[in-house]
Amino acid sequence: MNSPFIRDGQAEPRFDREVNISRKEFLRQLPDAIGNREFDIEGNQIIVRDGDKRVRITIMDEGTEKMGALDVPMKKISFAFDGYSEQEIESFMENYDEQTLRVGGM
Repeated sequence: MNSPFIRDGQAEPRFDREVNISRKEFLRQLPDAIGNREFDIEGNQIIVRDGDKRVRITIMDEGTEKMGALDVPMKKISFAFDGYSEQEIESFMENYDEQTLRVGGM
């Protein structure tokens, strides 16, 4: 089975996603999206702690996208996993998607 995770020579499996969301809304959704795990925010990086495991989430501005009369903020969200098995990563991302997806996208 092919992995959906990027392994471009980096030690950590990584998953990238582009989303239509403001930083404020992303941070509002974050606790539920990460299963209420503890986390720290340092600038554009969020470190999620899960025992000895870590998820590093990086938020990057991608400008805005025109949707009708609205300019919608675009973000690139990068998830880097340390200490997680592929199955645990898939479970983490499934929970993230269940908590953040809404009609019309993120």
